[in-house]
Amino acid sequence: MNRRSLFKAGLASAGLLSLPTMKARAGISGSDRKFLFIRVPHGWDTTRVFTPMFSTSGIAMESDGFTKQVDDIEYVAHDNRPAVDTFFETYGRQTAILNGLIVPSVNHAICDRLLYSDSSTGSSPDWATQIASAQSERYTLPHVLISGRVLAGNRANLIVNVGTEGQMNQLLSGDLMSLADHDSISPNIVTQAIVSKHLKQSAAALRNPFGEFYEQSMTRIQFMKEISDSGLVNWNTDGSLTSQIHLTRDLFQNELTRCVTLEFKRESFDSHVDNDSKQSANFEDLFTFLNELMTVLQHTPSAMAGTLLDDVCVVVLSEMGRTPYENGGKGKDHWQHTSAMLMGSGIQGGRTYGKFSSLFYGQPLDLHSGEVTSTGQDISTRLLGDTLLALGDVGNDFTPLGDPIWAMLE
Repeated sequence: MNRRSLFKAGLASAGLLSLPTMKARAGISGSDRKFLFIRVPHGWDTTRVFTPMFSTSGIAMESDGFTKQVDDIEYVAHDNRPAVDTFFETYGRQTAILNGLIVPSVNHAICDRLLYSDSSTGSSPDWATQIASAQSERYTLPHVLISGRVLAGNRANLIVNVGTEGQMNQLLSGDLMSLADHDSISPNIVTQAIVSKHLKQSAAALRNPFGEFYEQSMTRIQFMKEISDSGLVNWNTDGSLTSQIHLTRDLFQNELTRCVTLEFKRESFDSHVDNDSKQSANFEDLFTFLNELMTVLQHTPSAMAGTLLDDVCVVVLSEMGRTPYENGGKGKDHWQHTSAMLMGSGIQGGRTYGKFSSLFYGQPLDLHSGEVTSTGQDISTRLLGDTLLALGDVGNDFTPLGDPIWAMLE
């Protein structure tokens, strides 16, 4: 009996969620698709990769940048950004760029809420949590937050916050108590057993939201200890993006979660001064990370046959764009129109969808052809959300579903 079989037998005997059985793929369904959301906060300048508009007056492009094309994707290339070339040459066919996405604010916090949930109040769960919610009975860890932040809304019970400095591993082992800012003494084993028994009995008797949340939490903690002891997942992230990639791989390969969120954070993306050098260096770092991530997904076998790149849709978002023109400090300020990038499972790649006008505003899109047309729909945060929910075969408990960008879906 192999390690996976032993692990599944142990979980079954403990009454916990078991791993799905291996099966051959005839084409992954939306309900089986998993999602990796990569947040890129502070607002990227889309003219440094996604929107080559060198012939449009009034748009400040790099003097030493130039246009390259892979399949039907045109992008901005630069001698200082070889990782961008490597990415599109290797993964361009699995990648879709969405240009002209409208996020109607220039405030970071409001843009963040709009982009990830189409709500300016933060009361609605983000797209990842909504997608995870549809399969919450299937996965004990529906939505895993490795780094960054999420919008939980009323679905906080679906989110597992791992932390980027090994916090989850320390929590499961009990070492976190010794690392706390204030001295604390853990109760002895007898006291712990009495408290646990009381809480379990109270939770079972009350059958209220607290009771359900407590039961789910205890089941989840036991489950996470089991998978940690089995060696299937290494929770001990060390802050590096590589360790976060490896944890993401373990979670998806072992069918433990549906959605993972992590953050690629560079505060200098908020480039109000010296835009060119800051954005160029940040994009080179971002695409170096994306090359590593996509390579891992492409070469990791999936539990459902094929590789993880067949199973996982990768969504890369920044909450706002930058102005098309420079300010007095050679920087660019906040802009309501931006770009997004989607790769992997379910995506009709090798193509750019949407365009910017000569004034650098997003233009309407025909949802079926993917072509820009005056009779099309604005690429709104709601349209982005409807497209993501369609990729996951998800209904919506919060607002009526609209049509997705059909042309982008396989």
